[in-house]
Amino acid sequence: MLIDGDLEPIETEDYSVKLAGFESWRHVLCGSDIVQRLGVTLLVELRTQDIYCHPEQLPQLEHDIHIILENTLFIAQETGIEEESIRFRAGNILKAVTWAKENGGGVIIW
Repeated sequence: MLIDGDLEPIETEDYSVKLAGFESWRHVLCGSDIVQRLGVTLLVELRTQDIYCHPEQLPQLEHDIHIILENTLFIAQETGIEEESIRFRAGNILKAVTWAKENGGGVIIW
């Protein structure tokens, strides 16, 4: 989800860019052992809470997404989630990060 500097949601006409994963992915993907072993830190917090990523945290979120994108095969093998699904949703988060960096905002992942 795209947000402005005060972390207020900004609506977009393209609903697909809002898709960051299913509720079950909080544990199955983001909180999985493989993701933690790969060094993902901020996204792992989805196991227990929503993420309100302020502008100063965007580099860490971007780093986490790049780790996931570079390791989709391994993550898919361990979690049973299809690689393409992981890539699509991680790509949406990366788009939100890019938008937020360009517009002085942050990202919420509910």
